[in-house]
Amino acid sequence: MSYANRSFEARVASSYDALSRYYDLLSGKAEQRLTLKALDMFNPDANSRMLDIGCGTGNALLAMLDRYPVTLKVTGLDISKGMCRVAQQKLRRKKVANSVGLYCANVLNAPFPDRLFDGILLSFTFELFPEDLFSPLLQECRRLLKPGGSLVLVSMAAAQKAGLVYRLYLWAHRKYPQWIDCRPVDAARILEDNGFQVTERETYNLFGLPVDSLLAI
Repeated sequence: MSYANRSFEARVASSYDALSRYYDLLSGKAEQRLTLKALDMFNPDANSRMLDIGCGTGNALLAMLDRYPVTLKVTGLDISKGMCRVAQQKLRRKKVANSVGLYCANVLNAPFPDRLFDGILLSFTFELFPEDLFSPLLQECRRLLKPGGSLVLVSMAAAQKAGLVYRLYLWAHRKYPQWIDCRPVDAARILEDNGFQVTERETYNLFGLPVDSLLAI
C-alpha cells in the first residue's frame, strides 16, 4: 500500500468513524435522494451482482434490495468501521442483514476477485479521494466489473458560474477539509481519461452546488 493510500485511509476512516452516528442527519435528505435517483441508471437482471463503494450507513443498499429483483446480490464496502456498524444495524432492523455482504475495507485493496460485479455505485465518494488516487480507484473498478458492466458515479461538479453558496462551500472545504471533505471534480473527464465511456449524464442543483450523476461503461 502506498503512503498516499495509507494516509488517505487513516484520515477518512477516522473522520467518518466520528461522524457515523450523526451522518444521516448531517448529509440530509436531498443528498440521499440524489443517490437513490442515480440507482435508476442501472438496469440489473435477476442474477446481477451490485457493489456500493463507500456505502456509508447503508441507505443505497436498502434501496437496492427494495427496487431490484429479490435474487440480485448486493454488496457494500466502506472504509469506516463506524459507518459499517450503523449500516449493519439498519440491515438488522429491516431483517435483511443476511441479504447483503458488508465489508469494512479500503476499495484500493478490495477483497474481491476480478470481474465479480455487474454494477458499481460510487455516490459522493469519488471526490473524497486525492487526485493521485483517482486512476488507481477507477482501475480497481474496472478490475471488479464484469465485461459489459456499468459504473454509476455521483459527485460534486464544478460550477459554470460560481455563485455565493458555491464560493462559500469552497472556502469551507479549504478551511475545514476534515469535515467539509467533498470538493468539485470533473468526473466525466477523469472517467474518460481512464478508459471509461460516459453514456448518460444528469446534472442537479443541491442547494446551489452542482452535482453530476454519470453512467459509464
